[in-house]
Amino acid sequence: MHVASTRVTCQGFVEQTCYQVRERPDQPWVLLYEEIRGFQHEAGFEYTIRVLQTRVQDPPADGSSLEFRLLAVVRKVAVPPA
Repeated sequence: MHVASTRVTCQGFVEQTCYQVRERPDQPWVLLYEEIRGFQHEAGFEYTIRVLQTRVQDPPADGSSLEFRLLAVVRKVAVPPA
């Protein structure tokens, strides 16, 4: 999974901050509303990470049915300010 250098405000059940992610560098960024357990995002860096995605048994009504857990940071690259 590729993670953009900034998180953005998004609207789920409540207003929150989402990751911008994509599977491949040639794809557009999409919003990931869930947290990635174990991942410490630092603004100004793009990441390539490996994650374990699992289904949540009986998720809460306002929660996701997916859980993401960091397995490894493969790459962390500084992105120059715009």
